[in-house]
Amino acid sequence: MYRSRFALVVIACSVCLRAPCYGQAENMGCGPPDEALRVHTQKVKEPIHDPAPGKTGIYVMRPFFRGGVLVGKRETISRGGGLLHSETKTGVDGKWVGANQLGTYFYFEVDPGVVRLCSTGLHPSVLLVSAKADERHYVLERGGSDQELVEIPEDAARKFLKNCKLSTFELKQKEGGE
Repeated sequence: MYRSRFALVVIACSVCLRAPCYGQAENMGCGPPDEALRVHTQKVKEPIHDPAPGKTGIYVMRPFFRGGVLVGKRETISRGGGLLHSETKTGVDGKWVGANQLGTYFYFEVDPGVVRLCSTGLHPSVLLVSAKADERHYVLERGGSDQELVEIPEDAARKFLKNCKLSTFELKQKEGGE
């Protein structure tokens, strides 16, 4: 009886942690909601590299898809006359670590431990990553009405990354020079 209750709790927790979250992004560990980011992109030859010793490298990518199939070049994807999910921001522990547009990825490093990624978009989404020293993790941003973050294997990530540009960001200055 206790095993079945425990199994039920584990299943319920795993479903909740993988499902898109429909709460306030700032309450989920994303970055400050009033911070706007300016995104820059560039093509790089070899996007995958080893993290610094003792760190974990995390790649978050948002390749182009059409009908569930990877598309090799940037295309405008629209719904209702507007660009679908024009930009997503990802935070860890209340700080922005990157921003993606369609066809981009970003990379950051963390200390080992459980890392809670929070991504904004149509609906905020959360993913827990068990980060170990000297490892790399690859996270795919899947868009649509059920936006979610999904960890994927390296071989799939390599295919996606070769069609994406590196995304970096800086905070936009508030009006009035504050």
